[in-house]
Amino acid sequence: DWSSDVCSSDLEANDLPAAQAVAHTLKSSALLLGAAPLARACEILMQLDEMELVRPKIDDVLQQATGAARWFQIWLANQTHR
Repeated sequence: DWSSDVCSSDLEANDLPAAQAVAHTLKSSALLLGAAPLARACEILMQLDEMELVRPKIDDVLQQATGAARWFQIWLANQTHR
């Protein structure tokens, strides 16, 4: 997906500000949609100041994003049946 692709390229380039910018954008979207665990994972990533610390947190963000996407898929599927 878009966010994992962007984060991966930022990690490969060791571009901490770009990785943090992606996390900030994703955090804002997550809060807007009510995905608080995803927003928290992004916030943690944004506060880190070394790429070596950011790398393991990307997995946390992706795991939360996957969970939020699954929840929204189920929710949307239930909306069409009403």
